[in-house]
Order: sequence, then C-alpha cells, then structure tokens
Amino acid sequence: MKLQVSNCPNCGSVYQNNLRELCSACSAQMDRQLDLCFDHLWRHPAATVEEVCAAAGVSLPLMTVWVKNGKFPSVYKNLSYPCESCQQPVHTGRLCPSCSGMFSEAARQLEAHLPSRFHSGTYKVAGRARI
Repeated sequence: MKLQVSNCPNCGSVYQNNLRELCSACSAQMDRQLDLCFDHLWRHPAATVEEVCAAAGVSLPLMTVWVKNGKFPSVYKNLSYPCESCQQPVHTGRLCPSCSGMFSEAARQLEAHLPSRFHSGTYKVAGRARI
C-alpha cells in the first residue's frame, strides 16, 4: 500500500491526502474560523460578509468562497459575493440576474445568426462536420 502525501497549500507541511486538501492543523484552524463566523451570525443574523469577516477575523476571499459554496444557510440574506461580471452583490450562482439575462440574450442572438446547418446537432471542426 502506497501512502499518498501532499504539501499543505496553506502552511507547506506534508500531510496525508484527504478530501479537504489541508493538513490537520490548517483544517482545525479553518473549522475554528467557520465556528466563529457561525457564532457571529447567530448573534447578528443581519450581518454582511464584511461584518462577519471583521468580527471573526476571516479573510474576505475565504469568506466569499464559503458563501459561494453554500456553507451558510439561506436564512442569512445579507451574505453575498460579487457578480463575476459586474461586481454587484449576488446570493446564488456566479452572475447577477441582470448579467445572466444579458449573456442569455447574447447567446440567443448568436444562435439566430448561425447558419441553419449548425442548428441540426452538427458542428464544423477543421473543415469537417461532426455529430
């Protein structure tokens, strides 16, 4: 049996591969930070991401990842992160409703301008039609 090890992306120490991809010390630290965030949200359910970061001592990028990944229940309505296109606050997904609609409309217009042979389930790659 071969032992699978990696270096922790946070501290650089060697650890046995696991699902979190962190060493046990960094994993425990992350759990403590997450607990601090939940404690603050329990006392202040209307807190924003910035307020939780300041109160719990968590970095904004880490908090953003947690909110995007759904670590916090949807009852915390003020937890948001920036839209990947326009930076407006978003609560789910990658784009705000405005940008999502804009990209959908652009895709519909592009599809309408494509020749009809591309709508039949085939596409052209290097001069040949593929199915």
